[in-house]
Amino acid sequence: MKVGKYELPKEIDSLIESGIWPLTDDQEFAQHEKMLIEKSMLSRVVIDEAKIYFYKPPFLNAKKRIEYGDDIVLSKFDSNENIDPEKLIILGDFGAGSDSFWGVYYKDELSAPIVIKEKWNENGKRLGWVELFSNFSELCELLEK
Repeated sequence: MKVGKYELPKEIDSLIESGIWPLTDDQEFAQHEKMLIEKSMLSRVVIDEAKIYFYKPPFLNAKKRIEYGDDIVLSKFDSNENIDPEKLIILGDFGAGSDSFWGVYYKDELSAPIVIKEKWNENGKRLGWVELFSNFSELCELLEK
């Protein structure tokens, strides 16, 4: 599966086919009742978030979401940002009302993507994007347990 010129990790296709990753609106919405990653496992890697939410395909990069008028995504990028919106494929967020995204980021066209998320301080000030996993396989290991 490709988004723009970037090939998504093959594990996403496997997770969709196995029914772990949502494919339909109903499956995506069901995450409000039961998360795909158990809270105890989530807290080991994302200590500052209570939930993680996975979007169903088709996926868009941040640049396309901004072009389509997504002001929330637009607010995540400014002149100080070291993330190229075209290279960030948004795959989810951290639950209703969080306005905080996560996705895969391609540092360059040859490297496998890392998984990044937005970082906030305890006062609710946005600090920018930080690495969540050094590769997508690390996230998959949590999903498959």
